[in-house]
Amino acid sequence: MATITDGDSLRLKDGRRLRLLSVNSPELAKEGHQAEAFAEEAKALTSTLIASDKQVYAHIVGKDRYGRSLASVFVRPEGGHLGEALLRAGLAWHIAVPPSPQPYWDCLQAAEAAARQAGAGIWSRPALQATVLTPQDQGFRRVRGRLMTVTGSRAGYW
Repeated sequence: MATITDGDSLRLKDGRRLRLLSVNSPELAKEGHQAEAFAEEAKALTSTLIASDKQVYAHIVGKDRYGRSLASVFVRPEGGHLGEALLRAGLAWHIAVPPSPQPYWDCLQAAEAAARQAGAGIWSRPALQATVLTPQDQGFRRVRGRLMTVTGSRAGYW
């Protein structure tokens, strides 16, 4: 059994914290910030899929900067990739963060594409205009605008 922290994070019975690899779900309310749209739905879907009578299998590939194990998570007995289910429901974004690509990359991309096509969940809302963003707008956002520059560092591209 696992405790669900949010749509893309859980704590296993043995205390280990897992962060789903290659997916990011909307953030729940915390530290004075409102919950992002579809955050509660993402947590609810993860909770439903990780019911107490099911076993969780994790393919762990490393750790993130918060000490959580980065993992592709599967639910048994009937099987199923947890990240794929979130993406297909439109309750997460497919993201590329090291270590990637992973063996499930094509499957995750296809699940997100299906949700986009269907206008499900996060894809049901229009993208924000980049010109209306403020410093308080943090986290993942769908943004429409014109890309002016790209810079890089050892941590990634911005």
